[in-house]
Amino acid sequence: MDESKKKVDHQHEQQIVLEKAVAKTLDFFEELGSSIESLPLNTNGHDYMSQPMVRFLKVDSISRGRVTCSFSVLPPFVNYYEGLQGGVVASVAERLATACARTMVGEEKPLFLGEQSIPYLSAASMNAELVADGKNYYKGLHGGAVASIAERLAIACARTIVAEEKPLFLVELSISYLSSAPMNAELNAVGSVVRSGRNLTVVSIEIRLKETKKLLYTAQATFHQLPAAKL
Repeated sequence: MDESKKKVDHQHEQQIVLEKAVAKTLDFFEELGSSIESLPLNTNGHDYMSQPMVRFLKVDSISRGRVTCSFSVLPPFVNYYEGLQGGVVASVAERLATACARTMVGEEKPLFLGEQSIPYLSAASMNAELVADGKNYYKGLHGGAVASIAERLAIACARTIVAEEKPLFLVELSISYLSSAPMNAELNAVGSVVRSGRNLTVVSIEIRLKETKKLLYTAQATFHQLPAAKL
């Protein structure tokens, strides 16, 4: 009887810890300006992610095996630190890679993104002009959206270990696209800190179908943390 009560008490304690962790994560996203309520209604439309990208990118030149685009770092695409958001970088890279591949691969052959690895060498400041395509035709979760989710979740996860006064900078985001998430599917994303040292924190992300638990995407984000500013 005592063992049964201890088990119930332990499960209750775990549930309280989980609820607190969820609340803290949601608060973190709210501070970054991210919430379901703040999204405009048209974001529910099919392939919404493609619309801003199409307007965002200007094609400068196309030749066999090479595509060049230019774009500006506009306020809607910057992160908390007023640099180009990691998910936007991934979206641009995905579109440009697809467009470039299409100069060599026939339209009758479907292209599916298998893996995307992005080293973030430096931040692009707001309103900067950059030189670096398209649509997601297959009704699956947009590759750039996967990257945005992974980046946000990784930051929130890292913040459970790294103090708020230490700025975090995304150094690298590596994503494996194992399978596609169908439209209207519900997903679960879980982030966990792999290791956290004096200068670097590494976070692992898994995104699965909620109903079947099928693993769809895995990601690993590496952050560089600066020392807390001294007064």
